[in-house]
Amino acid sequence: MRFELWSGPPTAVDPSWQRSWSGRVRVPSGRLQARENFMGGDHETFDLGCADVEWSVDVHAKTLENHFDPDFPPDIFRVELFKLRFWRFDHR
Repeated sequence: MRFELWSGPPTAVDPSWQRSWSGRVRVPSGRLQARENFMGGDHETFDLGCADVEWSVDVHAKTLENHFDPDFPPDIFRVELFKLRFWRFDHR
């Protein structure tokens, strides 16, 4: 998972990112942390720099698969990558 903070609406994402969602969120603490449902552990916190602010966000995902390389470990055959891009929502 990758978090990005933009000063305004971000540029177009590379076409290899196949799925997306766009919307608005309010983050009361101003900080985000990715968490896994099935495994514990500490994860790095992403600080948006402002608490209780409404943010525009684009969420993009892509799946990487490898079924061509016989030496590729079968337990990590498929990996999903996520990119979340935030910028302050403009109320105009």
